[in-house]
Amino acid sequence: NTVEPTTTVDVGAAGYVAADLVVAGLEATNVVFTDITIADYIYHAGDANTYFGFPANDRFAVSAGGNTNLELVSNGVSLRHTGSNRLQTTSTGISVSGTSSTFAGSVTINNNTPLIVNGTDPLISFQNSATNHWQVGLENTNSDRFVFYDNNAAAYQLILESTSGNATFAGDVALSDSGQLQLGTGNDAQIDHTGSHLFID
Repeated sequence: NTVEPTTTVDVGAAGYVAADLVVAGLEATNVVFTDITIADYIYHAGDANTYFGFPANDRFAVSAGGNTNLELVSNGVSLRHTGSNRLQTTSTGISVSGTSSTFAGSVTINNNTPLIVNGTDPLISFQNSATNHWQVGLENTNSDRFVFYDNNAAAYQLILESTSGNATFAGDVALSDSGQLQLGTGNDAQIDHTGSHLFID
């Protein structure tokens, strides 16, 4: 019936609607419920792929454009982009996935809390443009080499090896006039430069 009704419906006990229930022009002040029970979802009128509801027990989901982008379960929350997980709470904090994450402010790590980078090439990138950036970290997952990689030059500029204890520099090592190069366990060999003289002790 498409004719607007002239009377109200008052259900004093539990009510049941066999088909879809469509309510137009509903004002919150006119609705008083103790509980509303739905089987699955509530849909946006005229927008069948935007809805929220309960796809399973202990699960609440919000979908827009056919993609579930927010989901709450009994042990966590998932925030998604076009249906793919990007941020998920865990028992120890949060898990962030994707190829890139941008933060408008600072990221603070508490004292004595490690920053763990996983992956085939566990490197941290420092970047101020599309091409001008450095990468710092382990050469690969099986490597004992901690590297400083210059993306502009496409080369390692410094390599630190834990097994041998060696450090390999791609270029010169510069010390200021007040600096001192110390050699040996007890610093029994020293090289100093004062700006005008070189001393080898």
